[in-house]
Amino acid sequence: MHYKTNRVISVAVPKPIDTLFDYEVPKEMAIPAPGTRLKVPFGNSESIGLCLGRSEQLTHKTLKPILESIDQQPVISKSELEIGKWLSNYYHYPIGEALFTIIPSDIRRGKSLALDDPDHWVIASDKRPPKKAYKQIVLYDFIQDSQGANYQTILDAGFSSNTLRTLKRNELIKPVEPPVKKELNNSGLKLNDEQQLALKKFQSGQNSYNCYLLEGITGSGKTEVYLQAMKSIIDMGKEVLVLVPEISLTPQTFERFSSRFPQTGLIHSGLTNHNVLQTWIRCKTGALSCLVGTRSAVFAPFQNLGLIIVDEEHDSSYKQQEGLKYSARDVAVKRANQMNIPAILGTATPSIESINNVERGKYSLLSLNKRANDSALPVHRIIDISNQQLIDGFSPQTISTIQKHLAKNNQAMIFINKRGFSRTLFCTNCGWHANCVRCEARTTKHVNPDRMICHYCGWQEKVKNECPECRKEKLIALGLGTQKLESTLHKLFPDFPVYRIDRDSTRNTNQFAEVMEKINSGAPCILVGTQMLSKGHHFKNLTLVVVMEADTGFNSIDFRGPEKTAQQIIQVSGRAGRDNQQGEIILQTYQSANPQLTDLVENGYRILAQNELKIRKKMKFPPFRSMAIIRAEASIPALAENLLRNFNLLLADYETLGPAPAIVRKISNRYRYQLMILTDNNLRLNNAFSIIKDYASKNHQRKVKWSIDIDPIEI
Repeated sequence: MHYKTNRVISVAVPKPIDTLFDYEVPKEMAIPAPGTRLKVPFGNSESIGLCLGRSEQLTHKTLKPILESIDQQPVISKSELEIGKWLSNYYHYPIGEALFTIIPSDIRRGKSLALDDPDHWVIASDKRPPKKAYKQIVLYDFIQDSQGANYQTILDAGFSSNTLRTLKRNELIKPVEPPVKKELNNSGLKLNDEQQLALKKFQSGQNSYNCYLLEGITGSGKTEVYLQAMKSIIDMGKEVLVLVPEISLTPQTFERFSSRFPQTGLIHSGLTNHNVLQTWIRCKTGALSCLVGTRSAVFAPFQNLGLIIVDEEHDSSYKQQEGLKYSARDVAVKRANQMNIPAILGTATPSIESINNVERGKYSLLSLNKRANDSALPVHRIIDISNQQLIDGFSPQTISTIQKHLAKNNQAMIFINKRGFSRTLFCTNCGWHANCVRCEARTTKHVNPDRMICHYCGWQEKVKNECPECRKEKLIALGLGTQKLESTLHKLFPDFPVYRIDRDSTRNTNQFAEVMEKINSGAPCILVGTQMLSKGHHFKNLTLVVVMEADTGFNSIDFRGPEKTAQQIIQVSGRAGRDNQQGEIILQTYQSANPQLTDLVENGYRILAQNELKIRKKMKFPPFRSMAIIRAEASIPALAENLLRNFNLLLADYETLGPAPAIVRKISNRYRYQLMILTDNNLRLNNAFSIIKDYASKNHQRKVKWSIDIDPIEI
């Protein structure tokens, strides 16, 4: 049978398959528009797919008909479909799975795009409740006197949800959109000369694509520049997307942005699927003027998007590590270019890729070199601890400096990027280490409760009192973690509260907000934490930051190690002395002469980054060449390694490194290997993957899972 192309459509299904599928549209059904969800037969079951338009292929074989068109209107616009196709092509990911990644999980499951009733109730008419319905009358009068009230206000006032539902059922009240709160301080703070110049440069090109790197030292007022740039865009009737790297940063960012622009929404993975969908729909319908969100928010739909802002653009959290391994920062720049709108990448410590893009003329540089309130920059001090008697990691100078700052009613922060009490348990008699039973990795000691936990797979067991090998009670805890530092600081400074902030102590946003509220009261205290504390926070009374083991990252085998370590040190240092007192930074190290550490302290981040850029160029590493890593894993190590060896043989004309075991070879009883590919351009990289995919399609390995990571953030 020969099909006319006007009744055959191409459909993408969320399966690990690189092809689209053709389906016939039944005569009684209208041709669905591109971006519409469909229910289609797939194999022996059914699947939800996305229509990509009429098929360009003529076929004589019998096609299956689509079963149902779920939507009257497309859920994905033309520009969003284009982004999905680009994601699939650039990151070498199946087209259906790429497209379904950019929409909320509820939409993937076929739920309707219906907004909830507004959570604001007003009187529907002059009709009143029956005279004997006392509870209804009181609530009716409360809503009338309040000129409307939302659900929570009604409950807080002592009324029941049953009474509210009765009034609603009897059509005595009706839901309406809540009144828009007035914009607060919409004109913004007064900008200094640097901020004004940056804003002026942005506004001169705000009607077309340009990517601006807003490089501003910590405390220089980058957020105020964002807000005033946003105002000029929103005043034109356009919308703004603001990306932040961590969920922990969303409450304060949302609060500050929504106080300036009331129609601001929020999307991140800590919200319920339903709340994400509701915000996504409001964004799609143009009800929001601003959306704040983490990585996945980069795909949100807009009516008339006019600006994308990526805060802390250097942060590795923007890189998705599972599934579709996209960089939200790079997708944001691509989307801005596609829509011919500006993008702002803001940070105190630009990624080396962004610095290179400025030097090549691809990005425009906006610089803020002084703090917005003219406060002095913090003073850095390196303390060599190689020959000192330490108290649980703290040198005597560090302890006395903490005491000095607390005595002045200030706050101190202790930074170490390791959770738990200690890194592992060690037997001094036979040399046994506590290891995970499922991974080739040490387990970390935690307290309260006392457990040995694997930070890779989550496996845990009770802390042992005796060595399982020699049966001697000769076990000691090695290394430092946030819990151990917290315990030590409680003993050293019993008169001051110690707040630990890491993934274990703040498992939800409410816990984190409660701790932040105590810290922001300004009372003297000590903060102990991981990188959750290193960026974006403004602690007015914090004057001291202590970085434990400051040299560790400079010795990383990852070529990005020095860059990431320097960024982390500068970011955490920027939390000190942001209000009118000068901050002090202590860098404890076993390598006080480390050239990169001394370069950072003496010359600043930009000089270190320029030196790293020269090293990368000499090594022919990114950003001067394209890089990808193929990762393979299997329950039998030889299977994963052999697959990559076969890939490597196919790439004899390419520069490759490996295959080699991953740094942690075994995780969750799966053995992991990787093969790195370096090419002079993306076109040649694409050719390499065409060769590999062709081989893999003909030699399917069921027992091996493999994936492609384009522009890997870590090796």
